This record gives sequence, C-alpha cells and structure tokens, in this order.
Amino acid sequence: MTAEDLRKNLETGAECVFARRPGEKGSVRGVFALTFDRRKGFHAVERSLKQVRRAASENGVLFLVFGETRIAPLSGLYGEGLVNELPEDASALEAFLQTLPRYDLTVRVRMQNTLKKIGFF
Repeated sequence: MTAEDLRKNLETGAECVFARRPGEKGSVRGVFALTFDRRKGFHAVERSLKQVRRAASENGVLFLVFGETRIAPLSGLYGEGLVNELPEDASALEAFLQTLPRYDLTVRVRMQNTLKKIGFF
C-alpha cells in the first residue's frame, strides 16, 4: 500500500490500526489507530476493542504495519484491503491483535514519518 492509498482511505472515514497496547496480564487492552478528522487532520488515537468493531462496521478498518520505508499489511488474514467484519469470537480477535507491534517509541516515530508521507506536516 502506498501513502497516497492510505490517505484516500483515511479521508473516506476508514481507520488504520497499527499498534497494540497490552494490559497488565499481556492481553490487548486497546489499539492505536491512525484516523482523519476534518478539524484535527490526521492523528493517532487510542481505541478500545469495542470502538474498533464499530469502526469496522461503519467505514472499515485497515490493519497495517509501518516499516522503515514501506507500509505493509499485518498478515495474510485480511491483506491490505478494508476490513468490514471482525470475528465475533473475542479470543479470535485477541489472537489476531496480538500480532500487531506493541506501541512504543519506534512505532510512534514510524507513525509520525507516515503522517509526513501522507501530507499532514
């Protein structure tokens, strides 16, 4: 996926989930998503799993990993396309979200570089 493709998807209301926030016991407490707001522009927000489900059913969700030089799909399960349905089984969703990178300084820097590529700065 190119930065321009990501920009178009975000401007149409999709959210791009790119990192997880683990809880005390190692489970996924929440995720970080790149989203577009008409007033704030492109920005990263923390989302609960309930909010991710709602976003998927409304405008779609992209599960992407931001690398040094490219934007890649998280896994072969969904690919680069918009996801409009997530598994109803909470443990299946949890297992899938565990494959996201943990939100840390490296991921934050790569997310900011992606924001630059899609024209926020």
